[in-house]
Amino acid sequence: MLWFLGEHAFSVILVFILINTISGALIIYVYIILAQGKDISIDSESFKFKESTYQKVITQQEKNQQHLDAIEQSSSENFQEDGL
Repeated sequence: MLWFLGEHAFSVILVFILINTISGALIIYVYIILAQGKDISIDSESFKFKESTYQKVITQQEKNQQHLDAIEQSSSENFQEDGL
């Protein structure tokens, strides 16, 4: 079997490219062309802006920024102390 692949490497590569092209076209057909015919309904409740969630995210970002600033400040102090 492996001898056949080695002796006919160019043909085998062409077959693999053909299989890849066919499978790619099939994926495009299934996920794009068939999806266009379906009616998509979006629940507006899941997209509502929630102030409490937004405040949690902002608070967490501020904590992360303070932590990074503290690390940066201590790193620069260590850098200056080492005399580098």
